[in-house]
Amino acid sequence: MFIESLEGRTLLSVSAINTQIKIDRLEVKADLLQFRSDVASKTALLLGDLQTMKTDGLKNDATLFPLYKTFRSNVTKMHQALYADNLAEKENVLSDELVIVKELIHIQKDKLSDPGNVSADQQQLLADRVQLQTDEIAGLNARITTRETYFMTLSTDLSNLVIAAESDPNASPALQTAISNFSTDRSNTLTTLTGDLTAIMNARTTLAGDLMTLET
Repeated sequence: MFIESLEGRTLLSVSAINTQIKIDRLEVKADLLQFRSDVASKTALLLGDLQTMKTDGLKNDATLFPLYKTFRSNVTKMHQALYADNLAEKENVLSDELVIVKELIHIQKDKLSDPGNVSADQQQLLADRVQLQTDEIAGLNARITTRETYFMTLSTDLSNLVIAAESDPNASPALQTAISNFSTDRSNTLTTLTGDLTAIMNARTTLAGDLMTLET
């Protein structure tokens, strides 16, 4: 309702290539877990805020409810854009993962029938893993850009809602407080989740860089 689907793909790793790559992958996993945790906690918080606003009469306020609907409409547009970003990322990543799986199968066959080619196979596998991270990073960057693009629009919508509530004679003090709390929590959610996605992107960038170092 409030947040796009989770980042949740595997790293397609049978075992770590070396200690640094293992550390990099653990950092990616830790950042993914943080993102999931924040999604869960922020969603629960916002649902609670929404319920409080409804209880305090938001839907019955002819001034405030249309402003809230405008905000919700723009949130829906953002989520549709994020969903498109996510699907595009998944399409590229699934293709990369299929290539990696085929390369892993090829390596196992060469170990049995043509050991002399294993070194070259492993070099190609590294290149495939770098491509996977590159496409993951591009997808994350697209989602971050989408969030940043909508940030000003949603911030303006929330500001309009808070200002209207403060001057609305039909809004109870409880509703005014509930709207203010919702605005603060929604803005903080946008900032937190964008920060989480940036952390994931940075961790994947580090992983890709270290894989490229191994290539050379």
